[in-house]
Amino acid sequence: MKQVALFCALAAPVAAVAADNVGHWYVTPQIGGISVDNDRPVQDKDWLYGLGIGKHVSDALSIEMNLNGSQIGGGPGRSDLSLYGGSLDLLRVFNRAGKVSPYLSAGLGVVQNERSPGSNATDFMTQAGVGLLINTWESADGSSSFALRPDLKARWDDAGSAGHLVDYIGTLGFQYSFGAPKARAAEPTPLPPPAPTPPPPPPAPADTDKDGVTDDIDRCPGTPAGIAVDTVGCPLKGSITLEGVTFETNSAQLTSDSRTVLNGVATGLKKYPRLKIELQGHTDSSGSDRYNLTLSRQRADSVRTHLLEQGVATSQLTAKGYGEAQPVADNTTADGRATNRRVVMQVLDNPGEVKVEGAVR
Repeated sequence: MKQVALFCALAAPVAAVAADNVGHWYVTPQIGGISVDNDRPVQDKDWLYGLGIGKHVSDALSIEMNLNGSQIGGGPGRSDLSLYGGSLDLLRVFNRAGKVSPYLSAGLGVVQNERSPGSNATDFMTQAGVGLLINTWESADGSSSFALRPDLKARWDDAGSAGHLVDYIGTLGFQYSFGAPKARAAEPTPLPPPAPTPPPPPPAPADTDKDGVTDDIDRCPGTPAGIAVDTVGCPLKGSITLEGVTFETNSAQLTSDSRTVLNGVATGLKKYPRLKIELQGHTDSSGSDRYNLTLSRQRADSVRTHLLEQGVATSQLTAKGYGEAQPVADNTTADGRATNRRVVMQVLDNPGEVKVEGAVR
């Protein structure tokens, strides 16, 4: 039906901008008239009274419950007719923040026909209309406002059935809206005075032996190429512990911070292509043994896949899951379980340039 299609179109999402009374509730007493269908056995016009209660849900959309009633004389030899309508209406509002805001409306509901004398009937009805919100007053803090609301509607009584009746309603409403005050605009922060132009930076120190440590802090100049060095340029000995790799909850999906850490690991591994490691996945004791074994293997595989994507040679990396079988901390505490959820880099073959051990967690 055309009326239902219009109702659905008005309910479609609409891009909204800030409006003063979005989120506010409102009440709208109404007074006006009704012109009934020519097929009704009553006089064709009479007074109508109504009340709307609704909410402005966005800059472009309001939703309201609308109730109205009228008593129409039948004339000599005819029954008097009382019509009482109730509907849920959607209002598509244009120019919400302006002085005058036009709107389209559509609604679904019921209309009660009470004949005196005669039988009563309750019919399904639809309605559609147009109107204006003429905004006349707003409180200083924006928490309440008042508007005049002229409105015209066509109402289909017993909509969708053969021989349905069409009544026309015109009202003038007095709409009072109320809700939270609107946010005050922050005071602009004065701009600081312009900073003086800084002197040009000194030239970057040289790295004569190309070990990644500049000459000004290199305590072991002349290190042969291919030897891993520490932060002061001397041949690296002992162990390196890499930390900071984490996964999404109950998943083998690496977090974005973990990828950054592993990118640095990949850079180091590519410098030493003869170094071979096993990536060992471990979990805490939460969950079943089978689930933890599978998850640990998947997490080790995720680390290996990312390192391979960064250019590490396939021959350098293997991956294996150990589940919960090798805890290094107490699984009864949250900190202990977090420590046990880890991926360990275990050295399988080290030609001597660097020794790497520890956990990537």
